[in-house]
Amino acid sequence: MSRHFAILGAPFNRCSHEPSRENTVAPLRRCVDGSWFALGETIAQRSGSAGLHVRDAGDVEVTPDIEQLFARGEVSRAAQRYMDFLQGKVSSMLASGEIPITLGGDHSIAIGTLRAVLNDYQERRGERVAVIWFDAHVDLNTQERGNLHGKPLAVLSHTTAMLDWVGPRTPKLDLANVIHVGIRDLMAVEKTEMARHDMTTFDMGRIDQLGFERVLSEIMVAIETQFDRVYISLDYDVLEGALFRACATPNIGGLMPRELLHAVHIIAKSDKFVGGEIVEYLPQKDHDLASRELVIKLVDAMLGFRI
Repeated sequence: MSRHFAILGAPFNRCSHEPSRENTVAPLRRCVDGSWFALGETIAQRSGSAGLHVRDAGDVEVTPDIEQLFARGEVSRAAQRYMDFLQGKVSSMLASGEIPITLGGDHSIAIGTLRAVLNDYQERRGERVAVIWFDAHVDLNTQERGNLHGKPLAVLSHTTAMLDWVGPRTPKLDLANVIHVGIRDLMAVEKTEMARHDMTTFDMGRIDQLGFERVLSEIMVAIETQFDRVYISLDYDVLEGALFRACATPNIGGLMPRELLHAVHIIAKSDKFVGGEIVEYLPQKDHDLASRELVIKLVDAMLGFRI
C-alpha cells in the first residue's frame, strides 16, 4: 500500500517553561558541525522506496500579526491564532491523503494538529481515534494558571478553565481515547481528572512492573480492537532525563531511546496510523547533538523504518 507523508515544521516555542523565538526545526533539516545526519537526507533516502512518498512541507511560521499580539501581552490570542493556522495546514494535508508528521515547537502545538485530525476522522467520518501520548507529564492542567504547553489535553477535551479556547465548533477529544506512556510527574488536579475519565496510563512504575514489551503489546491490542485510527504525540521529555536534557523540562526516570524507537516504529507501522508529532526538543541545549540525531531517527520510525 502506498503511503504519502508530509513533514511539517511548527517552531512555536512561546508557551513553554522556557519560551523562545528560535526556530527549533531548522537545525534538524541541515547538516551541522559535529553531525552528518540531517532530516533532508532521511527524506531523500526514504521517499520513493517501497511505495513511500515523503515531502518536506516547510514551516508554519509565527507571523508578524501574531508577534504583535505577543508584544501587547495577548499571549492567549497569539497562541490561538497560531493554532488556527497550524490546524488549517494539517487539515489540508489530511484532505489530500497525506499523513502529517509535525515537528515542534512546544507541546501546545498539539491543540492545532489534533483538532485537524479529530475534525477529519472523528467529526467527519465518525471514527474513533486513539491518541498515544508519550510524555513525562500528563498535560492535563485544567486551571487558568500555568503554561499552555502543560494544558493541551485540557483544551482538547474541553475540561480547561480557559473558556475562550473552546466552543461548539471545536472538536472534543474524549480522554478515554488517550493512552499515556512514560508518565512520572503529575499535578493533583491532573490526577483527579485522570480518575474521573478512567484514562489508560502506563506510568514508569507500571512499565517497570509489567515490562516494556507487555505494555507495548497491550497498547497494540487496544489499537486493533477498540480504535479505527491512531495518532502519536511524542514529547522529548519522555526520555530518561538524566541523559537526555535538550528540553525545558527534563525528568529523571524515563524511557531509553531504543525502547521509544521500537514503540514508535511498531505503532506507526499500523495501517491505522494517521499522523504524529515530536515536540519540546531544544537544539540550543543539545550540546553533543545526540538528541538531534535521535529526533531524526524518531521521524524515520514514524515513516515506518527501524533500520
